[in-house]
Amino acid sequence: MDKINIDFLQNKISLYEHVLDCLIIKLFYLESKSFKSEFEDNNNRLEIIKVSHYIQVQKGKLLFLNSEFVINFELYKS
Repeated sequence: MDKINIDFLQNKISLYEHVLDCLIIKLFYLESKSFKSEFEDNNNRLEIIKVSHYIQVQKGKLLFLNSEFVINFELYKS
């Protein structure tokens, strides 16, 4: 493995972490909203479910990228 691949993975991990942070902020915002109608409240709950799912997917991607980074880094060191 080469240094370029390791740098690429580090940049990709940083980007995915940023996306995860943004999703967490969006979830916090959605959970703190209040609505006057039941319809709006139900739509907000649906959006909360979607964002929660995206957060779990993003965490999975990060876990995979981190393990890929560790493997590549170990190969680069040897």
